[in-house]
Amino acid sequence: MGANTMTSSTPTSGVFDASAAAAGYAMQIRYGLYEALKRLRVGLDWQISLEAGDDIEVQDAPGYANYFQIKHRAEGTNLTDASVDLWKSLRIWCQAVADSQIDLATASFILVTTSQAPSGSIASLLSSDLESRDVPEAARRLDAVIEASDSRTNAKAYAAWLGLDVDTRRALLGRLTIAASGPDIDDVHELLIAELTLSVRRAQVDAFVARLEGWWFQRCIGIFRGTQAAFISGEELDAYLGDLREGFLPENLPVDADIPSLEPALDAFTDHRFVRQVDLVGVGKSRIASAVRDYLRAYTQRSRWTRESLIIPDEIDRYERQLIEEWRYVFDRCADSLPDGASEALKSEVAKQIYQWVEEATAPPIRDRCTERFLVRGSLHMLADRVESGVGWHPEFTARLIALLEPAEI
Repeated sequence: MGANTMTSSTPTSGVFDASAAAAGYAMQIRYGLYEALKRLRVGLDWQISLEAGDDIEVQDAPGYANYFQIKHRAEGTNLTDASVDLWKSLRIWCQAVADSQIDLATASFILVTTSQAPSGSIASLLSSDLESRDVPEAARRLDAVIEASDSRTNAKAYAAWLGLDVDTRRALLGRLTIAASGPDIDDVHELLIAELTLSVRRAQVDAFVARLEGWWFQRCIGIFRGTQAAFISGEELDAYLGDLREGFLPENLPVDADIPSLEPALDAFTDHRFVRQVDLVGVGKSRIASAVRDYLRAYTQRSRWTRESLIIPDEIDRYERQLIEEWRYVFDRCADSLPDGASEALKSEVAKQIYQWVEEATAPPIRDRCTERFLVRGSLHMLADRVESGVGWHPEFTARLIALLEPAEI
């Protein structure tokens, strides 16, 4: 075998297999969100779960259940009559019906696949197109496949199908729709954008969808792990969307869920100018750690806003100028209280007064309704980290920082 020839057992093949599986799981989660948003258009009285009995299960208000199988396949794949995807889906549903886990009278089955349904195939006979849909012929063809096949891969599916009586098979097929040539994972993302375009300003839709998908993904992980409720209700999704929209109002900014839980490695910030500034005040280590935490959270969140064009540099510049003005009033008032020849203890007391103003975060927020205080504190620390801002806490911070930093720079 040539050196450049790869077989199915090579590591590279495994990587591709893993990538396909990962795309399949991601597709399942993303498509679940799309189905949920479609239902949200008409009401809240429904709930959706993933990996319960099916890839996606939706319980509607009157007690009807919708069972989805989602198949994400490579472009150009055909859903043939002997396809594993077709028969595996049938096996799952046949077994559930046989075990009385599904009531056919109140169930519908949907196989969504990126594969194509060749003309005249079983998949085409079970499509939503009334002109080509033919349930009796599909049932006959399924029986013919079993009779002519010796597939070990599909053997359990064949047994599950034959385990149902003829009338039950027909009833199941009558409630089954195969949606072939369906959207792939990127197409579903575009469908999400289309669903949510009117929720926020057009320029913010991508950022809005990214945050919604992040929440949805974490919620689904909670379902998979069994650490959260096993379903997501219409009320829950609607409530989250309402909160998310609030963050995208003109007078607000979205604070991402992970930001308030960021915890820095303190050693990585020891030489930062803003840490030296806090250390000059003479506060304890725990308050220095809080300063680093506020700095990291504010820096990370502001960077995301900028990257996603949720805020423009001019607005940040205006906000920082406002913070500098507020700081100047506090700093000058406290520094003016020092008498000539003030003792070191008195200077330290004044530094603590100025820094208390920082920690209390009474300066204006970056937008009126974006009031998380770590953003104010962290933004002040970001200013204190920059020489050109002229911001500091100790009344003699400029001279003392020069004495501390210049030897290290030489």
